[in-house]
Amino acid sequence: MLRKGDKYDSKAVALLHKEGIPSGFLSSLKTDLLAKMYCIIIEDGSCFVYVQDDLVRGFITCSCDSKALYKKIVRKNVLSLIPLFIKKIFSLSFIKRSLESFLIPFKTGKGERESEEIMPELLSIVISKDIQAKGIGSELLAALEYELKAKNVKRYKVIAGDNLVSANKFYLKNGFAVKEKLELHKGQISNIYVKEL
Repeated sequence: MLRKGDKYDSKAVALLHKEGIPSGFLSSLKTDLLAKMYCIIIEDGSCFVYVQDDLVRGFITCSCDSKALYKKIVRKNVLSLIPLFIKKIFSLSFIKRSLESFLIPFKTGKGERESEEIMPELLSIVISKDIQAKGIGSELLAALEYELKAKNVKRYKVIAGDNLVSANKFYLKNGFAVKEKLELHKGQISNIYVKEL
């Protein structure tokens, strides 16, 4: 069953994120903190979940303004984030990756005109491994796009690491086109995809 996500799904979404995207800054966070972040994303943006046997087995999230969303996440979770950074203060690589992750929305879209409306961004899509390749990702994407069209959104973007072969295949198969390639994390190229609706 596919339905709109709500704040009560945030912990299940966080757990699924950690399972489906095991590397990266967000997966290094404690589940409760990641759930708080997803709660903000769900309330401020768009989220659809795929539920099977009363369990969230897949989800998709989108933000209409990633910069504002990231600022809100940091502002609302600053007390939770400080101990995390203090605990890992001696891990220079953790600090660099964390800062790179939070700065991504400020690095992308520099080619867009100042007067142009901020482009919504697909933030994450995860399907449980045992039910992948069954069209659920495309169903989640269709539900998101239906909502975006209802809001008169003309196009939106997603960022995928160049090394994520299955993610890049998925976006290309579903009508996204590479707009640009950027080095968002040192030594790692990311594809900025845009899809016209």
